[in-house]
Amino acid sequence: MNFSPNEGSNIEQSRFAEAEAKIRALAGAYVQQAGDDINQCIAEARHLRANRSRNAEDLRPLYSILHNVKGMGGMFDYHLITSIAAIACNILRERDAVSDEALIILEKCILTMQTVLQRQITGTGGETGKKLVEKLFLLATPYLRDDDYCE
Repeated sequence: MNFSPNEGSNIEQSRFAEAEAKIRALAGAYVQQAGDDINQCIAEARHLRANRSRNAEDLRPLYSILHNVKGMGGMFDYHLITSIAAIACNILRERDAVSDEALIILEKCILTMQTVLQRQITGTGGETGKKLVEKLFLLATPYLRDDDYCE
């Protein structure tokens, strides 16, 4: 079978269009899944607030959910959620426990992600998103390690 350069180009364009359509369909599923995950984060944070021990085992479920939200956000152009989830993950990463104060910052991150998702703020959120991430990072700084960073 011989293809002319234009035919190959049309086939590639068709495949690209198909892939874009599939990604758009998945994006809708991402919004639903991320919403469910963020609601689960809220529930986990409430559990941590009630559970004074807050040991590494208690932190693992929340970290796992946040890590998944962080990883998937960028794939569907929710980079602001990815940046906020990264801050929250860094607060929890390899910790034996979290303080009441650190938990408050975690809750702020989670509720901010919920707002971003509800308002469907895609990309980085522009200048406002940048300032928001910087503010959350500054609030989180006392609970971060020296090698943690703001994405």
